[in-house]
Amino acid sequence: MLTATILFIAASQVYAQSCNATPLEVITQGRENRFGLNGQQVALNPAIPIQRICQKVDPSCAQKCQQATDAAVATGVKGFQDTDPAKLAAMQKLAADFNAALGAGAGAANGNANAGKAAAKKGKKNKNKKKANKAKKAKKGKKGKKGKKGNKKVGKVNASNGAKATGNNNSQAAAGNNNAQAAAGGKFGSCGAPEIKFGLGFDGRKENSFQSFGEFAHGSALNFKVIGDFVCGKLKDQCKAPAAANCNQAVSAGVAAGKSQAAIDAFLGAL
Repeated sequence: MLTATILFIAASQVYAQSCNATPLEVITQGRENRFGLNGQQVALNPAIPIQRICQKVDPSCAQKCQQATDAAVATGVKGFQDTDPAKLAAMQKLAADFNAALGAGAGAANGNANAGKAAAKKGKKNKNKKKANKAKKAKKGKKGKKGKKGNKKVGKVNASNGAKATGNNNSQAAAGNNNAQAAAGGKFGSCGAPEIKFGLGFDGRKENSFQSFGEFAHGSALNFKVIGDFVCGKLKDQCKAPAAANCNQAVSAGVAAGKSQAAIDAFLGAL
């Protein structure tokens, strides 16, 4: 009885091998989970690669291949995208059952194993590539950040130098203006300092009065404003004096000081 069983198993193996069937494989590449042959994806629908298998089997296995095809199609299992362990297990079971019916189980196992290794190798390669890209991007970002920091620092230095240069230019300009004023007679422009006196006897007067002399010669006046306005008019129109800008305040200061030498001192001091 044992001998008969062994002979039956051996006969079944010989019969299965005589079908010469190419193993149906489940191949995962990227997001795609498809049925395939010889390590190559063929289709999501298992009927397509199965049809190719049945076209090449030994004629004596044609009916068996058709029955295995009908059983596989009846499951409704098809390939899919992305990750779903349950669907993947169903695909693998369909392939295993079909291959077992044609005696191609060992080949299918090897094919699926090879496909799995290829997918794992590709996944590892993609993972390493992603890491490399991430590192490259991080390095580039760090370099860009460093560059921005450097540019910012250079900008600050340039701004500081610009401010210094502007300050120097302003100082030089101010010095130039002062020198120009000095060359032209200082704050009184092209004229000398106004000469104003307060006292008795001007123009035959018996009371104290104000009178200007020299370049600003003017008859005597009891009110300082008369002399002050005259002097300021000449400073502005003829002397082109910078001090003319202060004339209004200077005249007001002189008038406020009263009829005395203090009026002259206040006026000249305010110019």
